[in-house]
Amino acid sequence: LEISSELNPRRSLGEMLQSVADRVRQGFRTEACLIYLQAEEDPSLTVLRAASGVPATLLNQLTYTTRAGVTGQILRTGWPVQIRVKSAFNRWNDPHMQAIAAHLGSGEYRSFVGVPLRLGDQTFGSLELINKIPSRPGHRDWFTDDDEEYLLLLSTAIGGVLEGARYLKVLNEVGVTA
Repeated sequence: LEISSELNPRRSLGEMLQSVADRVRQGFRTEACLIYLQAEEDPSLTVLRAASGVPATLLNQLTYTTRAGVTGQILRTGWPVQIRVKSAFNRWNDPHMQAIAAHLGSGEYRSFVGVPLRLGDQTFGSLELINKIPSRPGHRDWFTDDDEEYLLLLSTAIGGVLEGARYLKVLNEVGVTA
């Protein structure tokens, strides 16, 4: 999965994240890819900033605290979460799971993997995939440990580019050209 062309800090943040979500969803063969980032105005909240496989109307509308749902767990601990059993979703008490599932082709969560977006020790968002699409009938419809590891590598690259974009924004605000 090649995403280096999408990771360009000179593009608008929204455009870059949307392009990454589309490419990751396609590359991992999933029903949806969600990217949450820490809210600038309130660091205790994380907001859906990019999504592929669900309507754009959900962008900037779905928020989590570190106490809520599976996304909150990723943010609170800084650790990946992988769910392979459909019945396990009920125990997460996720406030947005039903709203998201209503827009999925399957209408439900069957599998999930989410990883933190980090820079150093700071977790500032999450990258999440919903419902692996089998490559052929009878093939696995859940995410593997290898999928999780690769997603962690991607999240590291995304984190570095987001930090670069923030740095360029600060430079532009103070009138320095890079």
